[in-house]
Amino acid sequence: MGLPWQSCRAAAFGLTLTLLVGCSRGERTDLRPLDESGMAFSSVQTLRELNVSNAEVAELVKLRHAGVSDRTAIELVRIARSRQQEFARGDAVAALVRVGMSEDAVLELARLDRLGLEIGEMQAMRLAGIPDVVILAQARRRAQGVPVLSGPALATLRNAGISDQALLVLVERGVPDSAAEEILRLRRRGVREAEILRRF
Repeated sequence: MGLPWQSCRAAAFGLTLTLLVGCSRGERTDLRPLDESGMAFSSVQTLRELNVSNAEVAELVKLRHAGVSDRTAIELVRIARSRQQEFARGDAVAALVRVGMSEDAVLELARLDRLGLEIGEMQAMRLAGIPDVVILAQARRRAQGVPVLSGPALATLRNAGISDQALLVLVERGVPDSAAEEILRLRRRGVREAEILRRF
């Protein structure tokens, strides 16, 4: 009478093992798209060690198509891991790189956790000629939750002849959007930049 019980037990064990192996195979990450995107073998191996998922591979391929280096791609995954997250910002990073933002600036934004809803504004700022250093200064202020000039205000001031260096000073001082109109008014009256910075 013990044999049927043992047979059932063996069959159950075999079924469980088959299911586990099947699940394991189903979850295995396919790293071939990274190789096909031109990523170096050593970089692919590093990402394997970071246990990237199939979803992350798809995000990383977006980076490669935008010309992002292996070094930056790996670091973006590491930054996500430091927050116990998967890397899911391929579109955002690719968009910023395509409008001329440097990879170092993108990495700084990732460390500040600012690769979210503000991407469109950052793209517009880069297209308006606002340099990375000003965008990063604005991002740092926002990460701290303190006042700072918005992208549209910065673009308007730049179009009015305010230099990039002066924009950086205004951002670092925490000048709010509510002051932008007064700065523009002074500029239109011919007030020099140095005087504007003395007032703000």
